[in-house]
Amino acid sequence: KLQFLYLIVLAPRHTSMRGTAAALWACAAAVGALELNLEEELVADGGACRSWSVAWSDDGSYIAGGHYDSPRECQGKVTLWDGATYAQRRVVAPTDAVDVTQHGSVIRVDFASGFLAAGYQYATNAYVAGEKVSANVFPDAAAAAPPADVSIVLEGSPSLKMDELALSPNGQYLAGLGTTHAYLYIMSTSDGTQLARETLTGGADLKRVVWAPNGRTLVTTASDAEVAVWEWDGATLSQQGSTPVADLLSGKFCGGVAFSSDGAQLALGCQDGRLHVYSVSADSLTEVRNVKITTFQVRAVAFSPDAAYIATGEGMVSGKLRLFDAALPDATPLVEEAREKAVRGVAFHPSDAGLLATVARNVDLWRIGGATPRPATAPDTPAPASPAPATSAPSTPSPATSAPSTPAPATPAPATTVPETSAPATPAPQTSAPATAAPATPAPDPQLHRKPQPL
Repeated sequence: KLQFLYLIVLAPRHTSMRGTAAALWACAAAVGALELNLEEELVADGGACRSWSVAWSDDGSYIAGGHYDSPRECQGKVTLWDGATYAQRRVVAPTDAVDVTQHGSVIRVDFASGFLAAGYQYATNAYVAGEKVSANVFPDAAAAAPPADVSIVLEGSPSLKMDELALSPNGQYLAGLGTTHAYLYIMSTSDGTQLARETLTGGADLKRVVWAPNGRTLVTTASDAEVAVWEWDGATLSQQGSTPVADLLSGKFCGGVAFSSDGAQLALGCQDGRLHVYSVSADSLTEVRNVKITTFQVRAVAFSPDAAYIATGEGMVSGKLRLFDAALPDATPLVEEAREKAVRGVAFHPSDAGLLATVARNVDLWRIGGATPRPATAPDTPAPASPAPATSAPSTPSPATSAPSTPAPATPAPATTVPETSAPATPAPQTSAPATAAPATPAPDPQLHRKPQPL
């Protein structure tokens, strides 16, 4: 850290490095200013049921956690917690027709317009009238007396089931992948009717599916290291095209997939530890970010509702939660938190950019504190050099918020430009002056507040 700050001080003495120094200073200020505070740990049934998947209802009133298949009493179940008080409200169990005794983990859970969908992994004995149940849709699942749930049966083979799924934003349709992941299905959530079934061009196995906020566009990832765009018009499902995921080896895939709330960006977290961000326009994707963020698998990604942050979950046995600035294409997280278990799911509150839910062993709720995200304009461009206060202003409030009793945060903001304006009057002393103040800049302790985690 000392060497890092030393570079920041010396760089302005070389005019070619002034822009680099500004970028490094902004990075240091932003990384040191944010923190993740563990606000609540949502434990289902006294800790008996471990969670695998997580989702917020679209109005933020409920949080859903899908559970592992062990112990047996947790198989196929989804717990609903109150989004404001965090009290456990209801446990949703699969239909009586679903026998989840054969590894019935809820690998994917999704909320949309009051509908809750749960996809079961390895529910090998789930039958309705001789057909195999692939998933359940629960209309108005949070209601005291909810309507009858809907069993989703994939037509074409009694051996098919579905563990990857996504609800359309209006809750009318369920998109899902069959057991073999060879087909993308669209089903009606009102009665479970299968409306469409299509294969990926090239025949690769599909891995994940998500809906865009417009309710018409879908994106899938696959084992051929490509991301495909689909269009659903209410009657016909058609593939619009596909794009290779850069630097992703064949056989690897991207399991973390998320759209920004306006549908303008798509984030992918991949098995090779990379984070990709695409600009979305019509039926095409343009990559704007490709960074290696870990040596482990990135399992989950999510945009904050204002698209300022990207959260990632990673790990195999243990894992990490990381928070990135969505505006800057670098691999340095604003803040990160190590977890004892792999972070399998991340989900922001739909309207509160400072509240994040994750799932490792239990569902954890994190409060993001400190600085606002860095500006979208890259700080290493030569243009902002003259209007120094305007460029540095976004970084100033952050340290002040995190450490109000420390006078140091007031100094770093103009630090990038002081050497430029003062250099003619006093060359050496002025450049060395910030050297003593610079180490005090990351005053906020980056150590994160933790609660004891269960083994």
